[in-house]
Amino acid sequence: MKRSRSLLLSSAAALAATIGCNQSNPWVPTADFGGPGNQSPDLTFVFNGQDGDNSGGGDFAMMGGGPTACGDTDPSCQDVLFDPGQMQKFPLSGDMPADPNASGVGLGRDANGFLVLDQTHASFNYAWTANTNDWSKGTVSKFDTKTVREVARYFSVTCNSLKTGSSAACDGKGNGCCALDSTPQFLNRQAGMPSGAYQAVQWDSHSHNPSRTAIDFNGDMWVANRAVYQQGAQGSVTKIANDISECIDRNHNGKIDTSKDVNGDGEIETDCNGDGQADDIASVKAKPCTNGMPQEFYGLDDECVLMTSNIGGFDDVIRPLALGPGAKDFGPSDVWVGNYMKGRIDHVDGTTGMIKEEIQMPQPCIPPQLNVGGLYGFVIDNQGIGWAALLSKDYSCYWDTKNTKNMGVTRNATLSVSEYGIGQDSDGNIWFGTAGGDATRYTPNRKGNFMDLGQGYYTTFQGVSGNGVAVDSRSANTYFAYYAGPQIYQIPASAVPVPKGQDQTCVPGQGICANVHFNQVPSFGGSCKGVDISSDGNVIATSVSTPGIERVKVDAMGNMTAPDLQSPPMGNNKCPGGDLCQNDDHSGLSPYTYSDFTGYGLRNFTRPTGDWSYVIQGCQTLDPNTGRMVPSDTKWVSIKFTADTPLNTKVTVKARSGNTPAPDQTWGQWIPDQSASPIDLIGGAILTPNAANGMLMVNDGYLEVEADLQTTDKNKTPRLRSVEVAYECPSILM
Repeated sequence: MKRSRSLLLSSAAALAATIGCNQSNPWVPTADFGGPGNQSPDLTFVFNGQDGDNSGGGDFAMMGGGPTACGDTDPSCQDVLFDPGQMQKFPLSGDMPADPNASGVGLGRDANGFLVLDQTHASFNYAWTANTNDWSKGTVSKFDTKTVREVARYFSVTCNSLKTGSSAACDGKGNGCCALDSTPQFLNRQAGMPSGAYQAVQWDSHSHNPSRTAIDFNGDMWVANRAVYQQGAQGSVTKIANDISECIDRNHNGKIDTSKDVNGDGEIETDCNGDGQADDIASVKAKPCTNGMPQEFYGLDDECVLMTSNIGGFDDVIRPLALGPGAKDFGPSDVWVGNYMKGRIDHVDGTTGMIKEEIQMPQPCIPPQLNVGGLYGFVIDNQGIGWAALLSKDYSCYWDTKNTKNMGVTRNATLSVSEYGIGQDSDGNIWFGTAGGDATRYTPNRKGNFMDLGQGYYTTFQGVSGNGVAVDSRSANTYFAYYAGPQIYQIPASAVPVPKGQDQTCVPGQGICANVHFNQVPSFGGSCKGVDISSDGNVIATSVSTPGIERVKVDAMGNMTAPDLQSPPMGNNKCPGGDLCQNDDHSGLSPYTYSDFTGYGLRNFTRPTGDWSYVIQGCQTLDPNTGRMVPSDTKWVSIKFTADTPLNTKVTVKARSGNTPAPDQTWGQWIPDQSASPIDLIGGAILTPNAANGMLMVNDGYLEVEADLQTTDKNKTPRLRSVEVAYECPSILM
């Protein structure tokens, strides 16, 4: 709540009449953004001379009280306070009605109203798997991991990234089936030229061969379209919304046309009218579904497939995909996607879908031919370091997502690694599935500089076989790795010591693994390809030969229960059958996914974080022409905050300022993250943007304050108790 300690000298009587005085209450608000009345956060209070906060000395120093919130006796000092202990709650973006100045992700309120890490309200109960040749184009299936049912299916590209999009041929001007962005357009912008012609999404001529998927903090999915094994094919990335509120009513019919399991049988029917083609709105209108129900698949008309951007050139093959922090540290994640043939990595804005930068990795990261070497899988660790598995190689490549000039290559393992799938654990180790052999763990050297990361050591785990790998987090000190192959193997990873000065081999019952035992349960379809962890800690596996998913239940201690792969679906259902959903509504799906397809890795290892931010309007003055209050120069003084930070947790606060109500490109840079309170915005962590006419004081009329909560222990959360922002209004007098 904003607490004003003085009154504009000019038009004081008129202002008092405008906002009202109340002799029984020293602070009289015109509105309260946290209450049932108006939702404006720009509160104005009139001081009536009483001690409104019961501090014992009046409400500003000139009346005999103590220092103001600004740390001095300046009567122009004002402050904005968020403190549930003083009945000033933290607004959250999900509140109803919403406060437009509040934003954040991954946080909730505890019983006392303090902010804590909280992901239980988000919809992370899904696995998104690619069907690489479905309808000779490629689709993505969305499975509910709790019920083991397919709940939606989408084509892996859209022709409607632009408002002028359609299924007609792209004309280069944005009309027709055009990509939102492309590498040639990005390179033009980098050269200071106009973006140039839009590229076509190759809808009619090629299969897009989707494979790797990655899930953002809000549940949205990105998929990489490889466009492989076809001459002249163009790769791309596509974003699909998880929640219907983020979809776009493109045809303006007052509803969202999107895939859903209408009849509740656990499988999406993609050809409901039996005409031999994938459904869209026009085809079902011409020939309705044979069951008399609404269609379940919308083809290119699906309004939750948000955007497609082309990556690289023809025949480059777009394979690896991972998510990392975006432009706003805790907003939608940015996308890092690998160009296999060229050894390049494109950085795509997770909000806009535009390419932000392209980096060329070192020569060892470039394959000599299609299926030897090359960028094959990505993860990004909690330090912002991206790691790339190289197909069939015994070394890997890495780069710094915060400073992409930093890139490196690890030392060659003295043991056979033959990299394929990739994962990570809570201790910062990188895991590799192999091309059919042992699983491998790489422990980077994190005690030195960036290049020292490549001088770590490998541990190979013998007695297992597979491709995809994922790691859970049962507690702060206990986690298991899962390896997908002829069986689903469980490795008690946290019980195996890291190497000390040399590569090592773990053989159950021998040496460093004398007390280690690997568990296993059956995989469906003869062999599984991908594996990940669901939001409730179970294992989800995908096959390369059989469509669908398999669930393996795992309890809090890490004990696996053998999955039921034999029971048929009940009644008229098609899924689940025990712990299995085989969504084979027609032949040719060709499933192919082995990445972080549930988002578990991002939420638990890459960014186990949440944030809260608020835009504060500072000083105001009376416009004599309109009689309204308008923003005026503001001297931002300090930020105070209180927080609880148990071991392995952290709270940092930062701020930036600008002269528009909503942050845009004219706003200045964030001050560095601050972990100690108070934050001095004048003589310490100085606001540096937009100081006009050489003035040293930043006089912007708005300030955005952001608090970031982090943990490396999923059983602990930091707690933000209060935030107070103090500022002075140079034009305000007693």
